[in-house]
Amino acid sequence: MEGKDIINAEKLKPFDVYGNVLYHYCSMETFKSIIEKKELWLCNARHSNDSAELQYIMYIAKQMKKDNTISDLIYKSVEKFYGGNQAYITCFSEEANLLSQWRGYTDDGKGFSVGFHRSGLMDNLPTGDKFKTFLKQIEYVDGKNKDEIQQTIKNFNENEAFFKNFMYGLNQYIWKDASFGEEKEVRLITLLYIISISNFGQIASAF
Repeated sequence: MEGKDIINAEKLKPFDVYGNVLYHYCSMETFKSIIEKKELWLCNARHSNDSAELQYIMYIAKQMKKDNTISDLIYKSVEKFYGGNQAYITCFSEEANLLSQWRGYTDDGKGFSVGFHRSGLMDNLPTGDKFKTFLKQIEYVDGKNKDEIQQTIKNFNENEAFFKNFMYGLNQYIWKDASFGEEKEVRLITLLYIISISNFGQIASAF
């Protein structure tokens, strides 16, 4: 999916130093592309720098399988549903000058921290017949939240309501371990939610 299908940077409101600004850390090449093409590109969540973090549900499920706290059947069911999802993302931070972000996303400090109005992004979130776009604050998961996720996995049920509300919702894209809390991350997420799955056929909407 091309970024131009998601958001046109030319339509964003003018930068306001007193506004609620989100910062996108990027390389010099990416910054040049944003300025010249006036586009923000989203990448497939499974091929991003944060791909391991974006699989937090599966990470917990794998731990539970290793500890024999869930059956092979439940694990395979979670894996099957999770594997069919499609999402595209780009990431922002509420912090304009964060060392870990400079190191991770700006070619070791040679790039830029680009500020965007949160309201400007919100005003330009398109929705189509087969996708919907969200701007979501990351929820950093502590021990209590992790226990709740584990219990939900244990109760995994192959029914349509569970399928729609959990595996094909936004949760897997807005949960990160609490150790990443300093990032104060916000994600722009486009979720494709018409997907054919055996036993369910076409799920028209996950929302």
